[in-house]
Amino acid sequence: MTYGDPRLKVKVEQVIEQTVYGSSADDSVRKEIHRLRMRMENELAKESTGSYNIKTGRGGMVDVEFIIQFLQLKHGCEHGEIRVSNTLEAMDAMRLLGIIPEPDFQALAEGYRFLRRLENRLRIIHDYSMNDLGGPLKYLNKLARRLGYDSMLKNPGQALMADYERVTEAVREVYGRILGGEGPGEEAATPPSPTE
Repeated sequence: MTYGDPRLKVKVEQVIEQTVYGSSADDSVRKEIHRLRMRMENELAKESTGSYNIKTGRGGMVDVEFIIQFLQLKHGCEHGEIRVSNTLEAMDAMRLLGIIPEPDFQALAEGYRFLRRLENRLRIIHDYSMNDLGGPLKYLNKLARRLGYDSMLKNPGQALMADYERVTEAVREVYGRILGGEGPGEEAATPPSPTE
């Protein structure tokens, strides 16, 4: 079903494309994205040792999505193939173009897939959208088994948490190089303290 003049649709799409990809994002855009990301992490994630937010927390899905979206804004004016809405597809196109080096691609892709799987299992267990990871070992063991961790392990939940910390640390390392606070007056991307 068509609504309105198809020529108008094409013109609107051209205006949007020119607005988003007409020029390369500069360092002021990077700083603003980093500022917003740190605000989300501090105000929404509210992480502490052993209690994490897989979406808005340190090294979470939002880190990956913000990295990819910034790189789209920065390089999309030159490379139409990265102008896609799917994060993994955009990331793969950036790897093929050399925008993202292979080690960074591996860290981001592994992290994003791991976190998405974890998000899906949390949703199944709780029957609603859930982004918090932590709790008693009995609960973490149940979650780990649902994720396919070896049921022969005495405490697969510990293995899950170790993997989570490894994966999110690798994502945050890439985030720090691409978006992190290197400039004067910028908030550094730091891990939560145990007292938070």
